[in-house]
Amino acid sequence: MPAHGAIAAAVVLWAGSVRATIEWGDATDGASVPVCADEGEYFDLRAMKCSRCPFPSVQEVDMTGRGCRCRLGYSRTGADPYSTFLPNATDSGAEPADPEQQDWFREDAAAFCQACPEGTSSDSQRLTCIACGESTLGYNAVSKRCECAAGHALVHFVNGTRLEEAVCVDCARYSAEYEVVVLEDGVEQACALADACPSAAGLTLFEGTCLPEAELKEVGTSPGDLLRYDDGSTFKSERLERDAIIAAAKCLAGLQGAGGCEALANLCALQVYDRTQGACKLYWQHLTEVEECMQPLCDQPAYLPWLYYQAPAEDVLRVPLQRNVMFGDSLRMVVNVYSLDGTLLRTTELLDELFLCDVPDPVSEHAFRFGNNVKTHCSINPAWLADENSPEPLFFDLFIATGIGARSNTTFHPVPIRVYDERADDSVFYASQRDIRVGSAGVSETQLYRRMALYDNVLSDRYVRYARDVSILVALVPGESGMIYAPLVTVQYDYIVRGEARSPPSSLAFVPKTLLKGPTVSRFAVFYVMRQDRRALLAFIITSCCVALFSSLAKAWGWMRRGNSPMVDVFGLLVRWFVYYCSHLSTCFFCVLMGTCFWYFFWFKGQQEASVLLPTPSAMHDYLSALLWTAFACRFIDVTYRVYEQCTMWVFFLDWEQPRGKLPTENSDVPVSMWRMVFASNAFNQLQSQLTFKLYATLILVVLLLEPVGLLGLTTAQPNGDDLSLEGSYSHPILRIGLSVLIWYGLMVVLWIYEVGVYHRFFAEDTVCELVNLLSLSNVSMFCLLERRWGYYIHGKSVHQFCEANVREFQEMLRREELGAIPMRGLTGQSDAQTYELVVDDALERQLWSISQAERVPTQTTRPKRCYEYFMGRSDRMLLSAQCLLVLQDLNRYLQSTVTKNADEVRVPSQVHRALGAPPAALQAVPTSFYLADDRAWYRVTLYYLEFALSNLALLFFIALDYRFDNIFASMSAAFVLVYGIQVVRRVCGSTNLARKTLLDDRFFL
Repeated sequence: MPAHGAIAAAVVLWAGSVRATIEWGDATDGASVPVCADEGEYFDLRAMKCSRCPFPSVQEVDMTGRGCRCRLGYSRTGADPYSTFLPNATDSGAEPADPEQQDWFREDAAAFCQACPEGTSSDSQRLTCIACGESTLGYNAVSKRCECAAGHALVHFVNGTRLEEAVCVDCARYSAEYEVVVLEDGVEQACALADACPSAAGLTLFEGTCLPEAELKEVGTSPGDLLRYDDGSTFKSERLERDAIIAAAKCLAGLQGAGGCEALANLCALQVYDRTQGACKLYWQHLTEVEECMQPLCDQPAYLPWLYYQAPAEDVLRVPLQRNVMFGDSLRMVVNVYSLDGTLLRTTELLDELFLCDVPDPVSEHAFRFGNNVKTHCSINPAWLADENSPEPLFFDLFIATGIGARSNTTFHPVPIRVYDERADDSVFYASQRDIRVGSAGVSETQLYRRMALYDNVLSDRYVRYARDVSILVALVPGESGMIYAPLVTVQYDYIVRGEARSPPSSLAFVPKTLLKGPTVSRFAVFYVMRQDRRALLAFIITSCCVALFSSLAKAWGWMRRGNSPMVDVFGLLVRWFVYYCSHLSTCFFCVLMGTCFWYFFWFKGQQEASVLLPTPSAMHDYLSALLWTAFACRFIDVTYRVYEQCTMWVFFLDWEQPRGKLPTENSDVPVSMWRMVFASNAFNQLQSQLTFKLYATLILVVLLLEPVGLLGLTTAQPNGDDLSLEGSYSHPILRIGLSVLIWYGLMVVLWIYEVGVYHRFFAEDTVCELVNLLSLSNVSMFCLLERRWGYYIHGKSVHQFCEANVREFQEMLRREELGAIPMRGLTGQSDAQTYELVVDDALERQLWSISQAERVPTQTTRPKRCYEYFMGRSDRMLLSAQCLLVLQDLNRYLQSTVTKNADEVRVPSQVHRALGAPPAALQAVPTSFYLADDRAWYRVTLYYLEFALSNLALLFFIALDYRFDNIFASMSAAFVLVYGIQVVRRVCGSTNLARKTLLDDRFFL
């Protein structure tokens, strides 16, 4: 096919999107139909604008108003069916004033339309000149037509195939073979053959259709009939091959009214653009002529419907369209709807044409208002698509109006389509959106298309392909307020097997777009996004890793200093460093995650102009998902190790009580009762697994505030913060995370203020503080070693001579202490400080380990083992031997002497010691050392100390599950179970450890 210079020039000019004045009329079916205001203009469907015919001296607007044709007495040169639809070569359609341009203009005008030879007339479509046949009355020079006798009709085409000579047919005589049709100008009547080809030369019958023999030979009879599916299976489609040959032959012959080119394009779209088979093979092999260029809009073919983009996808998607876009502005998208045979059904504004089901009213109202992200889905019955009575597919070419608001003076920009023919999960579908938008390495190789269909139920007798996911992405240009890129439509196809789809009830009438409940899911979404520069997020992640690394090394160095040993435990050091690293990394990742979510939450909901848009649910999916689950896993490792540390710590109660005289009948001291120690052990046992009400109350209140109260409406992916309704939008995961964290910590702060300022002040004492008072009144001190040589000491030695007293004596002791008549309870007697940090020496460590080595006597028990005792063992199966009792007494006396000896040598920790937990070095030659600690420092040995870490763990678990499954109640229930499970493990294992380390029978514990 020849490549005319005017064609190439017109295509390049069209890239500039020349404005046109368009009036929108209403069709009988309610669809908007574009009509040009000027009678001398036609509406160009490919450019979606009004244009003038390039050469008005020889051209005129055709009867459809959507193209140009040669004037009567002229015929078009060449067989390029789309040349009449090309945009204008000049804006006015008049000859240019420049003489050189006039020569070019006249030359190319003759190249488009030329006068018919004398004695011939134009055919009804002005495609060629046709001679008057013998059955006619000859050529009429006045009307420039072939004349027929009365009762006869002039025939130029038969079944859409052009004849070589015009013939006159007596329709009444040949009514059995011919049918009467009305020509496009509405003036003449003609007869068309029904089932046979006329005897005129050049036509041949192919599969019941008359086709030009020359064009049929050029097309060939074996273009390919395979339909390919993503699972590797293929299907031989006879209809694909037959229809592709017919459409290609008609398109080659220039049979414009037959819709051959459009039908060929539709078949190619049904093949999902497989260039090796059928219609797409013919499209590329015989019919394309595309000018090479790097501009995103100048690569449409000269003679065919536009199907393939030749420019790189990255260039196409980076074309800015318009400025001054405000939130809530309506983005008008227009769609040309074609039938399978290539007939243009309507041109209408896009509402729900790209969704298999009926779109709810709130969705359709919000979808194309700028900034309002929409997601919806429905379940459809596969039988609706597989049934033989279901309607044929429709085909869509999409455009977006580059102006907002008024319908006049509007230009249109083509919307590219990206197609996926693979059965994959959501991550693959959303990854396609992410790859396009972030400029990944493979984006330039991505193929974009112009036409799509929602399903294919005609080409295959075995499979039905349907659009499982359709999304429209409108991207904001970064740094340019109100400017958007060219939109992108992403389609992912799936398929069903006809035999696996149950037939619908016979009484069910198939109505297009009727929602039929079934197992097949179809989804539709509109995303307003902006290109995400993830380098900043990646920099924060790398910085967090570095901060966590160095801070964990510092903490591990402090642990090594606390070990107070000349030999370095390499394995223990690595384990400790790993636990510290997990703890710090979780905190850093959590801060990065919260910073990201808060930034989007406050900027997106608080802006007036369009400057920040949300990423798609998948654009940052990899990073957010990795941050969430890594932070949760690291925090879980940290909490698990701390719980294990508490469940295996050394606990010893030091009894300071002295005998009150000697027995009168025996030469021995009065025995000291053990019940004070049992009472203190019970109090500590209940306390070590106790949590305050804040955590569980927060878990419940967060769910109540998000769902029943309706604060979840603040997370909708639309910028109006006053609208709490979820209709017409969806809850965005980034906003959901940000709001959940904000509510969580807001409630924690409010509950902490209530606990400290109200609850413990007016209703109940702090049970943690009461344990210290109980130890002082019981004359019992407590040693808790979380590490081999480091822990805490609570000084409980009573300031009274004896604690085993009757009620009168006990009240007298409390009165004297209240009056200040006795020393203070502290270790030095000069302060009330009773909590100390303890670093033990070798001698004390050996004494502690001697208890575990002491011999015990097995005993029989009839009580069956509890579940946890299979792992932790049970203490009531052993009785203390005489040797063990002696070791216990020796340890009690040794600890008394150690505490008494160091009473005047209590050290004040340095700032490094406080920050890193690192006492001074080279302490192995120094006796056991006591460091002054905060009153609540010893909480570290209880679960209460881990309440904040447990809160973070529960929060991370909740938002991670909610991010993955989008279910608040189930996620919060799982978080509740996790926290309660940890508390149960801490209580059971802690009680077992306490019994084993204190040599008390666990049956004493309440």
